[in-house]
Amino acid sequence: MHSLAPGAIVRREYWGGLGVLINQGEFELDDKTTSLLRALKHTNNPAQIAQILQAIHDVRVTPADVDRLLDEATRSGFVVKDGAPRQCNVAEVTRQFVDEIADVRDLTFLSAPLNVSIYPGMKCNLSCQFCFVSQEKWDDDNIAYPLEQWIPVLDQIKAMEIPYLTILGGEPLLYPEIWPMLDYLDQIGQKTHITTNGTVVSDRVISELKRHPNITLKVSIQSLDDRHSLLTKGNLHKTLRFIESARSAGIDLGIHTVGLPDTVDQVYPLADYAASHGLNEFSMGVFFNINQVELDEFSLEEYRAMQQRTKEYITEKYGASLGYRLEGCQIWTAEPTIKWEWVPTTPFGILRSGCEAAQARLEIMNDGTLLGCSCSISIRLGAATSSRNPSSICGEPPNHFRNCVSSRLRITPVPNAATSSFVMAGAPH
Repeated sequence: MHSLAPGAIVRREYWGGLGVLINQGEFELDDKTTSLLRALKHTNNPAQIAQILQAIHDVRVTPADVDRLLDEATRSGFVVKDGAPRQCNVAEVTRQFVDEIADVRDLTFLSAPLNVSIYPGMKCNLSCQFCFVSQEKWDDDNIAYPLEQWIPVLDQIKAMEIPYLTILGGEPLLYPEIWPMLDYLDQIGQKTHITTNGTVVSDRVISELKRHPNITLKVSIQSLDDRHSLLTKGNLHKTLRFIESARSAGIDLGIHTVGLPDTVDQVYPLADYAASHGLNEFSMGVFFNINQVELDEFSLEEYRAMQQRTKEYITEKYGASLGYRLEGCQIWTAEPTIKWEWVPTTPFGILRSGCEAAQARLEIMNDGTLLGCSCSISIRLGAATSSRNPSSICGEPPNHFRNCVSSRLRITPVPNAATSSFVMAGAPH
């Protein structure tokens, strides 16, 4: 018997489907493979799966064919073998799949974001000069809605099979209900990422983080010398103590830095520090001076060259033991030479080749503002109502998202609207 692998998500899209292995990659699927894998959520009986595929796709499929295809999917990492048989109502699942296909058939964008970042609270105990949070996002920084008002949003993120949820801020660990929020995310099985400055450190914080297996953790460090404190107004030794305490408790985590001319000489030492302390990943962010602070910045082409050198350094020195990624939108525009073989030709490849923030990302601020991109284009919810809170997004008609990457809108929640607020968060066509 087979089942979907833990951490595997299979989503219906207009070209067929999208398969996601959490933190391992995204993969285009044809429509029949999508139905095969989605059927495993309901049944692992080969005869039932064959009936579903035949009814939906008008193809001749035998139970033996299903077994063979699932064995192939096992080798790809999407499916695991288990011993618990499960069955379903074939007619009911078939109707559900027909409806799914009809819902996405006419789209030319993703059915939902790949990544949602939430900002439940904007309080921060540091003052980083290079902070990516634009000035307008600090409006209403005293707002921190209780967990009960975030729960409908978290439920929808899970229901729409959005693979990556990130909790940001401010400093996320200062949100008053961060631990109940993580408890709830564990309860619904939503994988979650947190980026922290590592200065909120205590025995209780470490023990709380340890008991949440569904989170990945990244700590921001700018340098291993006094420049970190000068740029962040933080205490480097406290941050390093946080990392050491977390590792001693068996918590997996990584380091994130922002690529700045002032600290570029620290990129390799930070990667070395991460490797020597058993951390799982090192990432570097692109600095866009959206707040017009007095800091130098690299061109996108320089970022591309720097990330290539960093990737080669980490790969040659540490192999697969230390992961590396460059974070930030529009990185493809930095490529000085475009080769035809690099130009994508498949639907998902084309979507991802543009600005990823516009194609696949959504941010939800502490006051209910939706941002289609971290460069501060926003939709504010509830501007004409007395209630402005994150849960109000569940009433939003989806067509507003078609404009969110190109204009600023103030919109009023629509009563009794279908709960499909994220559905248009893909690229406008």
